[in-house]
Amino acid sequence: MAQGQRCDFLILQEQDRTEHIPTKKELADAEKHSWVRIPRYDTSPAERLRICVGGGLRHRAGEWADAADCPLEDQLAEIVQEVGLRGEAAERKRLADLEPAREKRLQWEAAMQRAKIDFAEAARVQHLEAQERAWRRATGLAEYVGALRLHAQTLATGPERNGAEAWIAWAADHVERLNPLNGTLRLPEIPEPRASDLEPFLHGWNPYGPGYSAPTDCHRAYSERDGRARASHQPTPSPTTEKGTAQSRIAICSEESPSIPDDSSDMDGGVRQTCVTSVKSASRYRP
Repeated sequence: MAQGQRCDFLILQEQDRTEHIPTKKELADAEKHSWVRIPRYDTSPAERLRICVGGGLRHRAGEWADAADCPLEDQLAEIVQEVGLRGEAAERKRLADLEPAREKRLQWEAAMQRAKIDFAEAARVQHLEAQERAWRRATGLAEYVGALRLHAQTLATGPERNGAEAWIAWAADHVERLNPLNGTLRLPEIPEPRASDLEPFLHGWNPYGPGYSAPTDCHRAYSERDGRARASHQPTPSPTTEKGTAQSRIAICSEESPSIPDDSSDMDGGVRQTCVTSVKSASRYRP
């Protein structure tokens, strides 16, 4: 073994060849039977050896034998050198073969880093858009609550007015909880992405490693839908700890939720449809 390259050695004893002298029996048998062939030469073991080296890329020679002017023991240094050259060639080839794989892994790692950044950016964009929708909804409801107050002032004192004021008080609290401007504004927490979450941002790379094939069209379509939905599942910050629309949104978008809660009617159709698709897809494709 030379630098990982296996070399096989075969030591042979050479044979001397002399002309064969037929015997009387061989001549008689050949005359009697047409298939009898008399050999032309006789062989006998010689006092010479031959060394054969196999394996690896051949450089100078593959066989060395005793000769009158150069016995085999004087050629041992050349044999050792040949084995070393084959080992060096094998090591160069191994490193050359590793270079494309190393370059591919570096490209994959860079793609994974970019995908994580893009996933986080998509999550922030979805969170911002969800806040904007909640703010517009809260603004519209606040205007309606103001109209309710004006209408309640026209009611006579009594049970009807008391009921209207109780309803208005609850509605005002609900609008306050719904409006993201009443909470703490900060960057949303980005969930740790799974492999399927990163696929839409990898542009053909496989999230499991550079040695894996690219995702199929069917798998990519599912991953894009599921990954973008998960990136968008950032709850709108709630100014209070009471359960409200924001917590209903979290329950609907949670991976652990097997069904859609009954109090999800306050969500807009687009977000609710995305979350339903994510839950159904997860139950269908994941063990």
